[in-house]
Order: sequence, then C-alpha cells, then structure tokens
Amino acid sequence: MNTQTVQEQSSELADMMEERVDIERSPMMDYHDAIIKKVSDTKYLFGYLADDQDAENPLTEWDGVGRIYSAHRDSNTHSELQEALGLDSDWEPDLGLTHDFPAVLRKHWIAAAADDSDFQQWCRDEGRPPQDESKLAAYYLDKAKRFWRETGGCDQVYYNVDMEISDFGTATDLAEVAAHEELLEAGKIGDVDRVVLDCYQHSGVAWSVSGEGMQCRFDTASGAGVWVPDDCTREEIQRRGEKVYAFGSVVELRGLMGGKRLPFLYKLDDQFGGVESMRFETWSEAFEAFQGYIKHHKLRLPKKKSEREACIERGRTRARIEIARGSVELYNDYLNGNVFGIVIATFEVGEDGEPVHIEDDSVWGFYGNDDAYQSLKEEIAARDN
Repeated sequence: MNTQTVQEQSSELADMMEERVDIERSPMMDYHDAIIKKVSDTKYLFGYLADDQDAENPLTEWDGVGRIYSAHRDSNTHSELQEALGLDSDWEPDLGLTHDFPAVLRKHWIAAAADDSDFQQWCRDEGRPPQDESKLAAYYLDKAKRFWRETGGCDQVYYNVDMEISDFGTATDLAEVAAHEELLEAGKIGDVDRVVLDCYQHSGVAWSVSGEGMQCRFDTASGAGVWVPDDCTREEIQRRGEKVYAFGSVVELRGLMGGKRLPFLYKLDDQFGGVESMRFETWSEAFEAFQGYIKHHKLRLPKKKSEREACIERGRTRARIEIARGSVELYNDYLNGNVFGIVIATFEVGEDGEPVHIEDDSVWGFYGNDDAYQSLKEEIAARDN
C-alpha cells in the first residue's frame, strides 16, 4: 500500500470519527487539526476543542488575577472604580479625602493663600503689611502659615476674627486639587497599584492597558475602566517589582530567531550595566534567569533613599502593568467566548473499518485557543492506552 493510500485512509477515518463525536466541536477547530492517536490495533483517540458554554468570569471568581472595574453605564462596579481612582460619586476628584492628610493640605493651602488676592487683601486690612513691596511675598507667606496654625486648618476662628480657611474659597479649592493630585500619585488615596484601561468595542470587546491596545477614535473608550490587584497579585507585584524589576525588565519580542520562536529576554537598566540576555522560549525561563543574574552578581539598589525609591517604584510599575496585561487578556477571552474544553474521544475500529464511539474524556475551562490546543496536544501525548 503506497503512502498516498495510507494518508487517504487515515483522512477518511478522521472524517468518520469527527462525524460521530458526542460533544460538539468548536468552530475554532477550523483553524486547528484534530489530533488522532492510535493506541492499539483497534483503539484510537480523537482529540479536539469544544466551546465552554459555562465558563466562569475569572476576574470575579479567581484569586491571583486581580479585578477589573468598569465605568460602563451597565456596570455594577462604579463605586469600586471610583474608590480606586479617588473619585466621588459624581466622578469628580474626591477633594474631601485631602482633609485626612493635613500636612499635605497645609503645604498646598499656604502656598495658594499667599498668592491669593482675597487673602492678601485680608492681610492688608487686618495686619500691618510692610511698606517695602519686596517684602510683601514673605509677609503673606508668614500670615498664611500663622492663619493655618491658629485655625488648625479646620473650621475654627482666627483669633477674634470670624474667619476660617474655607472663607478663602479660591485658595482652598486650589489647595485641595493640588493635594489630591499629590496624594493620588503617591498612592495615599485611591489604589497605588491601579492600572487604567481602555476598551475597544466593535464586533467584540477588547480591553487593554491604556494606550496599548486598539486606538480608534470612534470605538475606543479611553480610561473606561481600571485594573486593581487582589491580595495575591499585590504580593506578586512586590516580589517582581522590588526584587527583580527594580533592576530591569523582561522584554517580549516578535518574530523568529534561527527559525524558532524565542520571544523573551531580560535587560538591565543602564545604571546597572544595561546587560541584555540570551533569548528564552517562555517568560518564566527569562524571569528565573534574571533572578539568578541578580543573585549571582550581587546587585544592590542605590544607597541614596530617593534613588532607591525611584528604582523600586519603577519596578512596581513594570510589575503591575505586566500582571494587568495578563489579567486583561484572560478577561477578553472570557468576554469573547474564547474558552474551551479539551475533549478526547475513544473509538474502536471494527474489521469493517467503521469507528464506534466508546467514551469521552473532557476537561473544561481553558482560556485562549492556543493554550487550550497546546494542553490538548500534551494530554494526547501522555496517553498510552
């Protein structure tokens, strides 16, 4: 029997088994070949993907992937998103939060009041401003400091004058806005590890880290949501960010190298030598090698506090964005029905060449068709009988 005849018979058998499966094949199998394995003279395994119709939302049900909160009008996570961004229920900066940090608010209020025309007029009316105009700025600044000190920065009078900081509305408004921005940036309000997201929606939904995904003037909503870590992912941000990514990053590249896909490498920041590694097949291989390099070369963060903190924050930013990307990809698979079961059907082939379906072995909950198909291949390869 020649090779062509064997191939034709094998193809015919595959077609017959495909027609006789009990669990419906996913349309995604139009892009993948079913996997057939002969385990005895008459026994065959037929592996394929099926759509998972009961997939759970990993961003609400799983630990270790964080949470995504949406600003969409139909979302029920508005309050969580507002809290993560330090906003009030009207989607405006929650300026009242700044009063929980009087030292920060004091700094901004004193600067704003000293430059405010209403406060300056009050100082001229109630005090003894210097005749020398070159000394007026210092005078207003001292008066602002004293005003804050005497009122405690809250609703009480300044000496015997019925005045409080809120009476200088412009200065107070400016101070609260500036303090809110500083506190939000520092993570004192909102969630320090939040990652703002965009959402593209057109014949499907695609969330992405803001600025990275599909940017369409009509179909992309910028800042439509936010990713925040759960306890597990926050620990992972610390592990990756402070211990590894403070020194550099793992980079994912496109294309082939020597005919093989080796997309990952690590690269140190210039201040730590700028070394670039060989390329690795998986992220975990590159990350573990990066850890080993840091340990072997006994790399240390700068001793100067400001420089050390800058490295750590840079590392945490890299870590949180990297983890958020993975969570968003998982979420997109869920939203777009890209979730599968791997099915291995067992057939017995009789003397007449007709395959008879015996049983199915299925496992569900694989997100992303490439990962699902790879899992199917590995499972089939591990089956001996």
